[in-house]
Amino acid sequence: MEENVELLDHPPYSPDLSLNDFFTLPKIKNGLRGQSINQVLAKIWCKTIPYFLELLSQFGDCTSRMLSRSS
Repeated sequence: MEENVELLDHPPYSPDLSLNDFFTLPKIKNGLRGQSINQVLAKIWCKTIPYFLELLSQFGDCTSRMLSRSS
């Protein structure tokens, strides 16, 4: 069955996808204003490293339990 539907070309990007960035990025930039890149990276490092260390710890625990079951 054929429908009479007009196909439209898509723009190179969807404006709907950029609205979040439009509102979020200025807020992030304002929060970082006056800080050097080293200060920003140090803050990111201090927040993310403990998180990943915890993940690695949990992964190690799961792996050791799995290996002990298979023995």
